[in-house]
Amino acid sequence: MNREIIEMIEERMQVGARKYGEKLDVFDGRDWLQETLEELLDACVYLSAKLIKIKQESCEHKNKHYQGEEKDTNIGESYTCEDCNKDLAIPEPDWDMYVKETQ
Repeated sequence: MNREIIEMIEERMQVGARKYGEKLDVFDGRDWLQETLEELLDACVYLSAKLIKIKQESCEHKNKHYQGEEKDTNIGESYTCEDCNKDLAIPEPDWDMYVKETQ
């Protein structure tokens, strides 16, 4: 595993060399701490997106919430899993059950 990490770093260095030139100029005027902060914030966004995707893909959608349309407040109809926050397809009504309930 350590070898794989070293290979990944070497690969990134090669990408940087091709993109920006052979050598990293530490005196090129960039604020290296600001650059690092921006890169880490980007990484947080990417990791969060991946975690949300993993959570949604593994979720069984047991806790669902239906939100009916509210025209006066401009809220549209939606059906969402409360466990993973994924928007789900709105199921067709069970008209047979509806008829039984209204009788």
